[in-house]
Amino acid sequence: MILEKMSGIRRVNIKAIVNGFVCGVLAVITASLLVFWIDKFSGSQGVFQDLIAAQCNGTPMLILGLLVGCMAAMGGGYIAGRMSKTNEVLHGGIVGCLYLLMDLVMGQFFQLSISPAWHNIISMTANIPMGMLGGYFAANSRPKSNPNQAL
Repeated sequence: MILEKMSGIRRVNIKAIVNGFVCGVLAVITASLLVFWIDKFSGSQGVFQDLIAAQCNGTPMLILGLLVGCMAAMGGGYIAGRMSKTNEVLHGGIVGCLYLLMDLVMGQFFQLSISPAWHNIISMTANIPMGMLGGYFAANSRPKSNPNQAL
């Protein structure tokens, strides 16, 4: 019984999961830095800083943050699924769980108290399905083998 449960653990590719998670986190960091880079080098003398400060608690910036987070979870799930070569949706779901854990830890320290409840709910509930969706896309992006094709 225990050995049967242990065999399921062997089917999980830890390297694929870590790579998917790290790539998604780097995508979020890159998107955040891009906004600040545009502000710094656009010659606007801090116009974007005022805009960002005004919009950070506003709905458009929160929706943009949700979209970036969902895309990062989906991309991380896709990368994990492609690297794993088997159980792609499972690997994507695990990456989504890591994003959920990261949201819980980061939210505890930074945003849960200042973000509206709808933002927190969507942010927390979208991670795992988006990771699984990325894994699903990874599974379906593989070429289908044709049994009639000559070797």
